[in-house]
Amino acid sequence: GIASDSFLNAVVRGYTDLSCTELCARLKQIERSLGDGSNAHRTGVVNIDLDILLYGRTKLHVDDWQKQYIQSLLYTFLIK
Repeated sequence: GIASDSFLNAVVRGYTDLSCTELCARLKQIERSLGDGSNAHRTGVVNIDLDILLYGRTKLHVDDWQKQYIQSLLYTFLIK
């Protein structure tokens, strides 16, 4: 449902000593370094979008968990 060039959706599992706040800040730094930001989003351009869905046992971006592509990615990720 997005008018966009081709893009990739992926789920990654990792471990970190960073707090959730620190990790979010690092991910935002990566997004900005790759040219993403609020100005780009206002014009409909999303270069990269890094989100944490689960930190420890805490679910984040709860609405995204209901999206079909997220459910498919999580299902594929969990059965491997």
